[in-house]
Amino acid sequence: MFDQITTWFRAALCWLISGLSLLLPMGKWLSPGDATQALFNRYSITYTAEAPLAGEISYSVGSRKITEKFYLEPATEPTLFTSFIDGFLDGRLARDFRGIGWDELNSSACAFDIEDIALEWVKPPKNTNIALEDGFCKVGMDLRWGGALDSFAWKAAPEGYGNLLNRHDAGRLVQQSYYGTSDPPYVPGNFMDTPWPYNPVQGGDLAGNCSKLVDYEQREGQIYVKCLPQEWGKDNVPSLSYMENIYTLRDGVLTVDNRFVDFSGYTHERRHQEMPAFYTVSVLGTFSWYNGDAPWTGAPLTQESGLPFWGGEYHAQCSMELLPGNTETWCAWTEGARADSFGVGLFNPGAEVLLAGRYKGEAASRSPQDDSTCYVAPLRLLLLESFVPLEYSYYITAGTLEEIREAWGSIAVS
Repeated sequence: MFDQITTWFRAALCWLISGLSLLLPMGKWLSPGDATQALFNRYSITYTAEAPLAGEISYSVGSRKITEKFYLEPATEPTLFTSFIDGFLDGRLARDFRGIGWDELNSSACAFDIEDIALEWVKPPKNTNIALEDGFCKVGMDLRWGGALDSFAWKAAPEGYGNLLNRHDAGRLVQQSYYGTSDPPYVPGNFMDTPWPYNPVQGGDLAGNCSKLVDYEQREGQIYVKCLPQEWGKDNVPSLSYMENIYTLRDGVLTVDNRFVDFSGYTHERRHQEMPAFYTVSVLGTFSWYNGDAPWTGAPLTQESGLPFWGGEYHAQCSMELLPGNTETWCAWTEGARADSFGVGLFNPGAEVLLAGRYKGEAASRSPQDDSTCYVAPLRLLLLESFVPLEYSYYITAGTLEEIREAWGSIAVS
């Protein structure tokens, strides 16, 4: 749980929100009668709303007036929204709550009720790297990079192995990332001299700007994080979306529950989504997966040890379309093709295609910072819909190839 200083500042706001229930026009603002001088770094709103809303909150930091955006999902029952202010992880403190406002996102008017607004000071973490650990492994997430997964260390790994995940840049974190429209009114970004579509990425953007941490909570065996992701193809441009993760570690298997809500209002085209993009250290050069008609029977695997990197002329070679009815949709990168070869595995039960490849694979590095890497993404053909939550889960474990397959079989039958 958060280490909170339990000082709440509601008095100056109670007159404003008590019994408020309105059919709101566009651009409506609420301002307090007497702005509180108390310091805060998190705000909470208890509300109901018939439709999604884009909100803005204003406050002072030093002598500057700051206005930041937030988004609210529809809620028929009283719902609590919480958010840290911008700069929370750097110790920024706000004062002088100046008001809160909103715009309707997909309708001209919206019945909206504020039951409570609360301002709170929460002690920031001393270290933005947080972790879960059990007897088998230790996994880490970085709050500064949107709470994305950046470390998976197996305690019984052969000598010389540490973190099995590649974290060369913000794009290689194990994280949520979705591809949307390139059509107007959206203005595309640019990546590798290529026009880049709407692409919210949990960790940050191509220029190294971090996504905003909105909320997090750590409890025994589990971590919850929420962020406002950056757009990958632009420089420090926050997307119009929220991403949430629940990480749960049990018996050496990490379960990652993902939730994404897009508030852009854009009309997106159907396309394959990475669920997730998964980068490992490059020494794990053998890719294994199952694609037969007898899933979970121990039937022979398909294995590749010389995959190029996906894209361009190699895309077809690196794209493994899974057979209809095949529910054994896991994969693994290991140091060899034998059953006792060590490596790390990924399982998305809803995968339709596995896109895999090696980048500078000849380096065969154990370093998570190296430019060389192995990649796989379980793909699904999806249509992103604005204001409609997208949810899915995946699993990660390590060990020998045989142990990895056994772990996935246990999950499949449970």
